[in-house]
Amino acid sequence: MTTAAFDARPVNLHRRARAANARLRWLLLTMMLLNVLVWGGMIAALRGVVDVHGTVDQAWALGSTWLAALPHLSVTITR
Repeated sequence: MTTAAFDARPVNLHRRARAANARLRWLLLTMMLLNVLVWGGMIAALRGVVDVHGTVDQAWALGSTWLAALPHLSVTITR
């Protein structure tokens, strides 16, 4: 007589739980890496290593270049 605790075959519930745990581990690792990136950027900005205003200006220039490169669409809605 075997019980579920000693059964060698994984139950579907255990498989789903393991998959959920794996996803949570990846999410946690990603969150930790992004947190380190954000805090590192804040510390670098405070120490003067990174010019925040220059970086923002570059981002705006890059964004406006991409928007200017997109074809302009004219959409007219009629009934």
